[in-house]
Amino acid sequence: MGFHKLVWKACIKNTASCKAAMKSGYLKEGIERQANFNKFMNVWEDHAFFGKLYSEWRNTKKNTRSK
Repeated sequence: MGFHKLVWKACIKNTASCKAAMKSGYLKEGIERQANFNKFMNVWEDHAFFGKLYSEWRNTKKNTRSK
């Protein structure tokens, strides 16, 4: 069985991970507010969600083979 959608989740303060998701072809789909409690900093953190559908992933694979 294959997959329908890939999901990338990152803390919005982790700008490197958010940029990597977008550079990898994921689309920003939304923000989950107060998704995780960081016990070391004693704060709630928001997470960004990025998604890529199977059809988008498959087209990316085809394009990289042809280069």
